[in-house]
Amino acid sequence: WAQPAGPGGWAPPTPGAGPLGSGASAPPRRLGPYEVERELARGGMGVVYLARHAELDRRVALKVILDEGGGVGEADVARFEREARALGALRHPHVVTLHDAGEEGGRRWMAMELVPGGSLQDRLEREGPLEPRVAVGLLEPVARAIAAAHAQGLLHRDLKPANVLLDDAGRPKVTDFGIARALDRQSRQLTRTGVAMGTPAFAPPEQCGGERAIDARADVYGLGATLYALLTGAPPFEGQTLIAVLAKVVREDPAPPSSRRAGVPPELDLVVLRCLEKEPADRYASAEALADELGRWLRGEPLEVQPPTARQRLRRALRRRRGLVAAALLAPLLALAAGFAATGAGPAPAAPTEVEWLTPADGLVTRATRVELHGRVRGPAEWVEVGVEGGAAPRKVRGGDFTLVAALTPGDNAVRLRWRASTGEAGQTEARRIASLPTPAWYEGLPPARRPPLPLPEGLSFSDTPGVYTWARNGSELVWVPPGTFTMFVDRGEVDPFRSHNVQPRETTLSRGAFIGRLEVTWAQFDAFSRAEGLPPAERLVRFEPGVQAGEKVTWAVDPPWRAPDDHPAFEVSWDHAAAYCRWAGLRLPTEAEWERAARGEDGRPYAWGEETPVKGDANMFADDGFRFTAPVGSFPRDRSPVGCLDMTGNVSEWVADRAGPVDSAPVTDPTGPAAGSAHLFRGAPWTHPEAFLRLSFRKGHRHDTGNPLGGFRVALDPR
Repeated sequence: WAQPAGPGGWAPPTPGAGPLGSGASAPPRRLGPYEVERELARGGMGVVYLARHAELDRRVALKVILDEGGGVGEADVARFEREARALGALRHPHVVTLHDAGEEGGRRWMAMELVPGGSLQDRLEREGPLEPRVAVGLLEPVARAIAAAHAQGLLHRDLKPANVLLDDAGRPKVTDFGIARALDRQSRQLTRTGVAMGTPAFAPPEQCGGERAIDARADVYGLGATLYALLTGAPPFEGQTLIAVLAKVVREDPAPPSSRRAGVPPELDLVVLRCLEKEPADRYASAEALADELGRWLRGEPLEVQPPTARQRLRRALRRRRGLVAAALLAPLLALAAGFAATGAGPAPAAPTEVEWLTPADGLVTRATRVELHGRVRGPAEWVEVGVEGGAAPRKVRGGDFTLVAALTPGDNAVRLRWRASTGEAGQTEARRIASLPTPAWYEGLPPARRPPLPLPEGLSFSDTPGVYTWARNGSELVWVPPGTFTMFVDRGEVDPFRSHNVQPRETTLSRGAFIGRLEVTWAQFDAFSRAEGLPPAERLVRFEPGVQAGEKVTWAVDPPWRAPDDHPAFEVSWDHAAAYCRWAGLRLPTEAEWERAARGEDGRPYAWGEETPVKGDANMFADDGFRFTAPVGSFPRDRSPVGCLDMTGNVSEWVADRAGPVDSAPVTDPTGPAAGSAHLFRGAPWTHPEAFLRLSFRKGHRHDTGNPLGGFRVALDPR
């Protein structure tokens, strides 16, 4: 679509365009400048595709609204447009970025930042409740993002773990502003009095229908409910039915998180329960105030929140008594709210026995050969037998949730549930399409010598980017360093040109190969480790920079010191702390041989790209390259090694596992360096080196227990 998006990030439909969703229901090959690659997810009102901007070569999540035949109405279109306007108005590092939006051939679409790490809900389902410091460390920037939205006049109204995504560095990003509303006006067409909006288990009482005004403190409640779920693994209120949940939201006080999970500090109980107060006036006054409180807790400073007063406790007791008397009066409100997030229509009557298939959604693409199916049985039947068509024996369920396992064959699978009840009823679900792709096409296209052995190590998976593998524990991106024999310590025929250690050319064999980090470990990743381990936050400060005076290289003080952002490589990290980070993440430091093989390939090249002397823009170095100090990891595409590692020529020197010491010329297999010594090795030149010294052969020893302001690290992993 040729027209540019408007200021709100949403471009109006092309004049004369067909009706919403006109055209074939098959996935489009192209929308605007985006080439559609495959489906990522599908929901009630839209579908999300992995797409690529043809000119910029940028992959995005392309969200497309379904056609009217799929049950999408005017309210859904309005919600879609409102989400685009809300995202277009926000620019915040912890809000999913809207790149583009438009309409083509009757299809409305949004091109959003691709956030590959799943949602907080996915992480909860995978890992269970999070450690308190991890949970607070994730929610504090989310609260900052919501405060920024409020400053722009936007109220989110649907905060929950499923609406917070994690990028490949583990940083949270808020998404789904589909029911966002302007704080300074009411929309009579999109939010009618008495219609509930949001997700009931995470919604505040004032959002559950009725005549009550809604302001920014509704999002404070949603933030508190999200933190509650991160700490306990469940929302503050649960029930057998939606009406039961809403009744608890309106009438009951939540149990303290520490009563549902041991180890939650009592001060976090106070913070969470203040967010979840029934009366907005009793909550934190703003998302910013909550973010400040969470920051104080992370820093170990005194909190502003105090235990409830006697008056507050009395008010709660009276509210509970009033709730018993008002149950009959509340029923009509709850019946209305049973159509949560609808536009006023009441729920359709349920069949006597109902089998609901919850997850996975239709269109799932997985690398697994077996998949768990989650569902729910409702109705008066004493039991219901549920099974996978063509699969194992059915399972007898006596109401409530159930889990089945379906075996998948490579390629597309049509999976259907069949059931029969004790009442004589029987039925089946509609088939859902689940594609099993044990290995991606890009892996099959690699030369056999470039493929890591299968199966991959537990916790490592194929990513959508060719040649890149994702470590589930912290989202690290790894590449494969194949086994082989090569010569170390030779640079253009010259042995160790820096003369930093007594070394000789050495024939070296890596017998198994290894995975190594595609990027250097960032400050965001290292700080997540520090918070989880209770370590003080790093300063991240650059206090000096190189310069030239009278033809001589000198060092200038940086005053005031410069603080590195989240996406820059961590530096001044000791070898001990780098190794501790790797243990925490389930990884390790690369050996010197693995590092050199990854950086220089089989030909022993002096630079990641080959033999050519670096010029401005090739790597982060002592030159006018756009970065005065360190650069965001991956900023220099040419500084890409033969196996796909970035920033090995410049940016920061990198710790390896080996100790420093003399190296002889005897051939060796899988070397690990000297067995003793207090110094460990850095490899690769840092950003302070000019072109002539920016060599991959650079190696330097340093004490293991102190950091170096020019040194960082990347991770490694053994094959299975």
